[in-house]
Amino acid sequence: MILKKYLTLFTISIGLFLLLSPLSSWAIFGADEFRIEKFCQSDLKSPRQTLIYIDNQVLVKGDSQWAKDLLAKLSANLMPSEPVTLVEMSPVSGEMQELWQGCYPNYTSAELEKIKKENNSFFGSDPIKQLKNQQAFFRKQLGDALGKLLIAKGRNSADIKINDDEPPKKQIIRAFSNDGARFDSTHGAIRVIIYSDMIENSDLGSSLNEKTVGSDKTLSLDFKNAVFYVYGVGVTLPSQGVATDRIKSYWKDILDASTGHLIGFGSNLIIPTTVPLSIHSYDIEVIVDKNNDIRNGKMQLFVDHEGHLQDSFISIANKVQSIIQDGSFLCKDTKCTLSANTKNSVITTQGNNEIKLTGSIEHQSGSLRIPNAKLPNGKDAVFDITSELNK
Repeated sequence: MILKKYLTLFTISIGLFLLLSPLSSWAIFGADEFRIEKFCQSDLKSPRQTLIYIDNQVLVKGDSQWAKDLLAKLSANLMPSEPVTLVEMSPVSGEMQELWQGCYPNYTSAELEKIKKENNSFFGSDPIKQLKNQQAFFRKQLGDALGKLLIAKGRNSADIKINDDEPPKKQIIRAFSNDGARFDSTHGAIRVIIYSDMIENSDLGSSLNEKTVGSDKTLSLDFKNAVFYVYGVGVTLPSQGVATDRIKSYWKDILDASTGHLIGFGSNLIIPTTVPLSIHSYDIEVIVDKNNDIRNGKMQLFVDHEGHLQDSFISIANKVQSIIQDGSFLCKDTKCTLSANTKNSVITTQGNNEIKLTGSIEHQSGSLRIPNAKLPNGKDAVFDITSELNK
């Protein structure tokens, strides 16, 4: 009863992580149950990793809503054993510092079936029964790390505000350049969540006036096809609107030039609310001209339990790319169907694309269409496209 009562109180108070007790107090409930590091050692690695960057120049004393939003929304979308890394971003110095790392406690459906067949234990030693407490402990560890950062770097609300006519020095580009080694796609597809005003003001450019740097001055950024969710944009500005639109345009140009994909960008964090069950990476071929213009590229699809797509994109030769903003990938028996729209065109400079593919999970063929567009010969802008599973 005592343990049940304690866990009930913990669940109620998880949103107020700054008030929670130190991690050491959990040791009294048994070491095995809260050794969540085993999920980083799972034989079945997660197909995705999440990197969280917190700008230490935008934190306000006592304001933890941004952290509560992060904890709640992230918990609803993490995949089994997904690695999560928390990094403090210091844009004044252009440095990054890792604060915490862990893997989300959960099992795939295949792992759950295996555990059910092999497990003969009772009560707390049952791995499945332990999951709820382990997930709460994961959230507590991440919450404590966020809380410590806020206490250490939080300032008065008036002190974080800037004059957009004379912004302070901030070098976010250099900070990411210094952290390039963390973008290692061999550990899974990369998702990046950033809490920052995203103001760049350095020798590498200015996001407030959309002064972008040349391709030879981006410090060779390569985000390895990471998808980006940014929130807190404009939190330090006296007013938003046009200024935040400029900041978004600036960073989209930077990411497009650095093999990154901007999915979410604004004041609030908006990430999918369902957990993806699978990821499919394809090599694609688009036949623009059957004689001599065949364009190769890649397509990444994250699919949830209803077949909806999230964190998905298509790119041509890592130069022209677009987020797949809505669509579905459904497989029945041996036949799969992809139906999706892109936010931008990967064939022309304007518009969007409609993608229709059918076939097996390994290989599909179909069309890439530019709605309401015509080719120079007067025909509809429809191109043959094929996809081959990248194993």
